[in-house]
Amino acid sequence: MTSKLVSKGIITKSRLENNAKRSALSLTNEELKVFYEHMNQQTYLENELENVINEFSTEELTKITLLMSKIEDVWDNLPWNPANTKG
Repeated sequence: MTSKLVSKGIITKSRLENNAKRSALSLTNEELKVFYEHMNQQTYLENELENVINEFSTEELTKITLLMSKIEDVWDNLPWNPANTKG
């Protein structure tokens, strides 16, 4: 697995100075850029979703949560879902 990631240029592998049997794995510079871009996108989404949620009252959020729970129950109990079939 590690050698595949190294060959694809996703990570670099180097020996640890104090232990020749162990290696350090690091993202390449290009993959670090991807990682940081993902982190920025994640932070943006979290902030935007928090702003949306803050527009609702506690009572509204309680009702929305109940609605979502009931919808989830429908999905979890679909009769054609193999997890719900007997036999």
